Amino acid sequence: MSDARGARSRAILRIHFHPSERSEELYGQLLTVLDGISSRVEPLPAGWSAYVDLSGALTYWGRDVEGLVAVLHLRLLALHGVPSSAGAGPSRNRQVPGFRK
Repeated sequence: MSDARGARSRAILRIHFHPSERSEELYGQLLTVLDGISSRVEPLPAGWSAYVDLSGALTYWGRDVEGLVAVLHLRLLALHGVPSSAGAGPSRNRQVPGFRK
């Protein structure tokens, strides 16, 4: 994912977890799933969410933001039975128009 100058653009994801029951142990396991995609994870335990910088992961995994988010949703659901929702953009404050899963 590059801009016109060839510089890699940023892709910041905010993901929310929606478990039926919450525990500190489960939250840690969900963060481990995120860390399997990108090591740049900022936990937000009060909101059962996290920021994930996908910028480098997009190239590594050979997917676009939507494709990588789909992989995360699937892993969270398959491994822990936890549905999730996410929004992505070039920074924490700007969301890509039309992208909300």
